[in-house]
Amino acid sequence: SEVPITNLQQRRDSPRRVEIERVSMTSTVPSTHSPGSEPSVEDLLEMARSVDSSDLGKARSMVQQARVMARARRDPQGEAEALYRLAELSYASGLNNEAFAVALEARDLAHQCGAAKSEVNALNLIAAVQYQAANFSDALASALAALELYRTTNERSSEGLLLNSLAVIQHSLRDTDRAIVTYEAALMANKGQDRPDLDAVTLANMARVRADRHEDLLAVSLGESALALAKEHAPEFVPEILARLAIAYVSLSALDRALSCLDEADSVMRDRTARRVALSPGSVVTVRTARGDLYVAQHLRDHALREWGSALDLATEAGMTEVALSVREKLANLCKEMGRFEQGSTIIVFAPPGVGLAPGITPGHRIRMGEPLLHLPQGPQRLPRH
Repeated sequence: SEVPITNLQQRRDSPRRVEIERVSMTSTVPSTHSPGSEPSVEDLLEMARSVDSSDLGKARSMVQQARVMARARRDPQGEAEALYRLAELSYASGLNNEAFAVALEARDLAHQCGAAKSEVNALNLIAAVQYQAANFSDALASALAALELYRTTNERSSEGLLLNSLAVIQHSLRDTDRAIVTYEAALMANKGQDRPDLDAVTLANMARVRADRHEDLLAVSLGESALALAKEHAPEFVPEILARLAIAYVSLSALDRALSCLDEADSVMRDRTARRVALSPGSVVTVRTARGDLYVAQHLRDHALREWGSALDLATEAGMTEVALSVREKLANLCKEMGRFEQGSTIIVFAPPGVGLAPGITPGHRIRMGEPLLHLPQGPQRLPRH
């Protein structure tokens, strides 16, 4: 499985990987800020949003100021929205544990004061963090709760976005039949909303499901449709969509077409780098993974090892757990095929937050059978259950 294009994925058009896309719901409180007057809670949050792609620190300061102001004015709805925005900024900065804790606080306060907009956004962000941690069952529950609550409002503009997120989780749970149905529902929900960018995302993710089911011709058809829309309406996703198309073409033994897609993806990324536009690590990982697939098909196994090794390093650094596991599996299988058994055996250890490496366990250390790897935190504190 490759990188899902969804609002569940942080994208790095801004500092960590693109901030989670918010559910679009109409504000019931208009902005009243005028020059010379003290900005309102809503004004501060809007100003923070205008700078968060370039200066997260400044945006965080504005949001914290908004929260203090909301609490002083006994405005729980404003405080709930400010809490959500703090969680969103933490997520964009890669501070997932902090984002999770603050999003839970935002959800609870929003629920208490009836701020459905903020509660939906908080639930969606909670699902994103859970998804990033490969906690798919809890992510599914959070995404379903967000969708159900959203449907109780009079808003419909973001239903397709929420359905797309839900389908991504279903796919990760290997429920591909349900994922396809949900993606189709997302396309229907997008009709009339004038969101071709969301259509591009949904079609690209549908192509990924079809590819995983080895329905490669259908994957190519959906991928080409997604690419045409993305080039005009969602250019940040073009390299990733091209890489997925390349993977499908490799499966069809259309290696020249796969090479053309990857060369175009590399060209797009070079152009973005030259213009100092941040690249999504998800796009880079997917392009390198696809290049490795092509090298294997071309019998250039050492080249494939290099590409997949780079993809693994980036996926691990970006906290893309599911993708890192997939690339590790590719590397392990290829090493075994090449007779490099010392590289082909992979042991993955999962531990809850708070558990640390045992003394002496460092990169490059040779581990002996029976040697302790981890140690529990000191004192009577309990480990978190989530």
